[in-house]
Amino acid sequence: MLDLAVDPEAPDGFVARRDYRRYNQFMGYGARPRNHPIVRRVQFNGNLTLITDLRNELIDRNVGVTLLNMQLQSQDSVNIDVDHNFIRLQTPFVLSSNITLATGQEYSFSRFAVAGQTANRRKLALNARFETGGFYSGTRNQTVLGLTLRAAPGYIVSVNGEWNQVNLREGSLASNVLRLVSDSQFTPFMALVNNFQFDTVSRVLGWQARYRWIVKPGNDLYVVYTHNWLEDPLADRFATIDQRFASKVLYTHRF
Repeated sequence: MLDLAVDPEAPDGFVARRDYRRYNQFMGYGARPRNHPIVRRVQFNGNLTLITDLRNELIDRNVGVTLLNMQLQSQDSVNIDVDHNFIRLQTPFVLSSNITLATGQEYSFSRFAVAGQTANRRKLALNARFETGGFYSGTRNQTVLGLTLRAAPGYIVSVNGEWNQVNLREGSLASNVLRLVSDSQFTPFMALVNNFQFDTVSRVLGWQARYRWIVKPGNDLYVVYTHNWLEDPLADRFATIDQRFASKVLYTHRF
């Protein structure tokens, strides 16, 4: 379903937190080979994130290392990452209707990811990511593929898919998400974005259309329409479950 609030601190597939303290340390090293015909920059990073409750008791720890972040002169890039996680659940974590991880359980696991992306300046741009490794009491494999077409100046269409296979002691599940985004900029002051999304867990197809008109710089008009359908496998059709319309006017007075 579109238009849901998401906790930006929670990595995809991980539990969201409330009432916590977050500590983050980061260190990186980047090298730019002089006059190299192919490689523009090579980056290596290390990251440590600690999350505690309000009594400063550890509940999350993530140690992440970027083994390779290489950007080419063509603006293409490739990344290789590995991380290790420690998680202690403060509340039950519901992964699906038949899989719930109990409060107080502690988990320690590592994950490995490799990703690549072609330059966005190209008429046809590709991106891909594969991540595998531990996940709570079992494993998870995640594959992400994306395709972006710059049909004409101001007109961009992108198609993205995400496939997850999770196998835990408590059970198994598959979660897939498909997304289509059409971005049309008719003039420098007028644009329309259409966002379609469907996932195989909720079986909800969502559509959000967002129109923006810059009357003049600082004075904007937004119009947003959201529509969600629920798939009915018995009737082999989608039924409307939610429709919303909203608008916003932004006015700036300079003095």
